Amino acid sequence: MAGAKKNEGSASPLASLEAPVMGIVSAIPLGQAKIWASAYFNPMAAFEANKKQANFTGVATHLCLIGILAWLVAFLSSILQFSMSAVMALLFMVIIYPIIVIVGGFLGSGVTYVFAKLFGGKGSYMEQTLAFALITGGATLLGAPFNVLAAIPLIGFLFSLVVILINIYNIYNMYVVVKRMHQLSTLRAILVILIPMLILVAVIILFVAMFTAALVGSGLVASNAMGGY
Repeated sequence: MAGAKKNEGSASPLASLEAPVMGIVSAIPLGQAKIWASAYFNPMAAFEANKKQANFTGVATHLCLIGILAWLVAFLSSILQFSMSAVMALLFMVIIYPIIVIVGGFLGSGVTYVFAKLFGGKGSYMEQTLAFALITGGATLLGAPFNVLAAIPLIGFLFSLVVILINIYNIYNMYVVVKRMHQLSTLRAILVILIPMLILVAVIILFVAMFTAALVGSGLVASNAMGGY
């Protein structure tokens, strides 16, 4: 088993970055930080090492801390942007962020779990949710400094590109988790990941279209009303 984990780690596309990143993360005084970073590079090995946390309390704790980290990133970004209104608003959202991440984490994993089962998946919901929480924590942690620096005028977009790449790679991590945990073929694992994403995109497009149509419609009504005077 130990050899299998080692092979999985060495086979990671980002294996060359793992050692220096883990060296930096080890200095962070938060035990979960090292777990998250490790999960980003070796999702299944990190899951197996923390499998006993695959319960509501364990998963919710990870998601709560991820929410706090996301809030801290947003708060520091608003400071760099010299937006005092945003700073003041975020001060009152320190509790909202963790709640959103906790609810979103369990619901998002639930949607993926449903599709995994439809395609013959064999894994459990809570174990999948823990694995997703760990890799989400990894992406959030590694992207944190770049998200903050993205607030810098003129050059911030360069750091935003790094964040995008970090999140894109995490989709691959999700695929690895689904494929290994649910014992699915490559094609089925890809479909389990892509179908919910495509549905989400379709829903967003639909809402944008409906909102745009509503704005155009209200504009026409207002224009006709003005023309009536």
